[in-house]
Amino acid sequence: MVPGDLEAERAKYVIAMDGIPDAELPDAADVAHAVCREAIAAGVIVVASGLVDEPASVVAPGGAVTVGTPPGPLGGFAILDVADRVEARQWASRFALACRCAQEAWAVEPDPSSTGCSGRSSGRNGHRTPPVAALRSSG
Repeated sequence: MVPGDLEAERAKYVIAMDGIPDAELPDAADVAHAVCREAIAAGVIVVASGLVDEPASVVAPGGAVTVGTPPGPLGGFAILDVADRVEARQWASRFALACRCAQEAWAVEPDPSSTGCSGRSSGRNGHRTPPVAALRSSG
């Protein structure tokens, strides 16, 4: 690895999906959960979940909260901790087959000054956040 080579240093990827088509949800959900369990067993899942189909809360710098938009086409996501982009794309491909929809793989840029913000961290009251929430469609 060459110091400063972002491609070599990146290890976390966000995998985002449009959502499992409603007609295919019953069959696809079981397969998607199986792939998720495989990713947990492989130790690559940081978190995975579907998004609730309700408007987002938009919080301004001063703290004012307004109602945003629903998640729209984004049905769910996973954050993976993998060796490289190739492995991230391999997992995205497995999720795409299971969920029967395209997956986007986004590299997360490491920020060494954000110690404690990267990797798995403890949630409230010092408890570790569960690695995976149930995958569900936003439809």
